Amino acid sequence: MKIGFRLGFHFIRSLCIGTFFMGIFMAIFMEGILPLIGIGKDDKDTEALIVFSLFICTLLIGAIIYGWHISRPLFRMISWINQLAEGSYVTPANTKQMYKKKTGKLKGPYRLYKDVFLNIEHLTNRLREIETEREQLEKMKREWMAGISHDLKTPLTYITGYSALMLSPDHTWSHEEKEKFLQEIQQKGDHMKELIEDLNLSFRLQDSQIPLKKEEINIVEFTRRLIADITNDPRSQQYHFSFESSNTNIIIPIDTKLFHRSLQNLFMNAVLHNPPETSIHTSILLQEDIHIIIEDTGAGMDELTVQNLFKQYYRGTTTNVSNEGTGLGMAIAHKIITAHGGTIHVTSEIGTGSKIHIILSNH
Repeated sequence: MKIGFRLGFHFIRSLCIGTFFMGIFMAIFMEGILPLIGIGKDDKDTEALIVFSLFICTLLIGAIIYGWHISRPLFRMISWINQLAEGSYVTPANTKQMYKKKTGKLKGPYRLYKDVFLNIEHLTNRLREIETEREQLEKMKREWMAGISHDLKTPLTYITGYSALMLSPDHTWSHEEKEKFLQEIQQKGDHMKELIEDLNLSFRLQDSQIPLKKEEINIVEFTRRLIADITNDPRSQQYHFSFESSNTNIIIPIDTKLFHRSLQNLFMNAVLHNPPETSIHTSILLQEDIHIIIEDTGAGMDELTVQNLFKQYYRGTTTNVSNEGTGLGMAIAHKIITAHGGTIHVTSEIGTGSKIHIILSNH
């Protein structure tokens, strides 16, 4: 609407100015120039023909000049849009020519399309951001695929190695040795199963293929039992867990299986990426909403890791304690909590620890 008004106003103004100067020119031409070339007022037909021809020529020249003046920004827009279509998401170098050097404002014809240029510039910046994010995602995917291949290959190596040892005819193994081998095989098999389940769940969540089967449960007791299970995990033996709640009975409708997986991923992330003897404290607060807070005193994360923590395929950059994990666990936790209408935020500082804050609606 603004562009139409500006173009209409500009056309009327240009028409008035052009008519005014054309009138002055015609008056000078008829009164001053025609008598000089021997055409008097008595020769009406010749005078009318010359005046009409001159009027048409002036009109055509004016239309050409006006069209060129108005269309210059359009050609620049078309060139810019073609550049975007070719995948070049940068502001053209000649854009500076559209602005006045002293004031920095758009020049006359470009002011008519100010909104369009601003929108194209915004689109350019947004497409550039999206392209950067896409490149980062592709990089994370490649790194993640390399990591997953390694994670699958490592337990397979253990399984095939221990199986070959047990089947070797060159040695007779004791019952204790066989039991140890079988425990290792089972542990590595469970790890492979976890990797495959994470892959499957991640893709199903991404495509919104999992309907939530909610049931009302006491989130306090639910979390307490989950922490007890985590502490019994062999990987958690050297970590210190604690739990507190402002209420003993907080009822909330959740999909218990998925929400269990979400919290489990958050707890195991704190275990796998922090050194032994790390303290992991969980608290539940009932205010207007339900707040679940998981804090640890571990290694902490840098800003880049915090920003990408819930992105799929991201495996972290700061911890050197353990690189175990699929790179999907935190993304899965985030998607499940979001599917329940909740939010999850993380704050962290290197050398101090991390804090994960989950907020669930109490309505």
